[in-house]
This record gives sequence, C-alpha cells and structure tokens, in this order.
Amino acid sequence: MLGGAYTYETVESVTTAALAATGTTVSNENFSRAWSAVLKVTDGVQGVAPMDVMSCVANTMSDSGFDFPEAAALCATMLHSGG
Repeated sequence: MLGGAYTYETVESVTTAALAATGTTVSNENFSRAWSAVLKVTDGVQGVAPMDVMSCVANTMSDSGFDFPEAAALCATMLHSGG
C-alpha cells in the first residue's frame, strides 16, 4: 500500500490525526475503512499518493463538517489539481 516508505508509527499517527479531524472514532475498523477510502480515491489518479491524501485530511479537514470519505475525496481532488 505505501511501499515501506513510512514507519508503522508514522502511518498510525497520521491516520489517527485524520480520523480525529473528521470526527471519526479511532479504532482498528475505522483505520481499515479510512485506508480503503484513501486507496479508492487515489486508484488510477496519477501523482496523488495515498499518504499525501491521508496527511491532507489530517492537516486541513478539522472542523470541515465532512465525513472521512468525503474529506479524502476532496483532498485527492485538491492534490490532483495542484491545490
């Protein structure tokens, strides 16, 4: 999924922050759902890395009112368009 470029701790930290930013309960099930959503919105989108989307959600979606899948889609779109 991430090609070993990140430590487990980094992935866990960013995912936890992204879930918190969208008001999603932090749990193993929601970790899995979050990454499924990120992988779905980045599938076939050249130049948009899954970890970049997760980081975008963590850093920009706090208090946005979006649920996690919507936030991930918006971040993928923003990253793809260079925003």
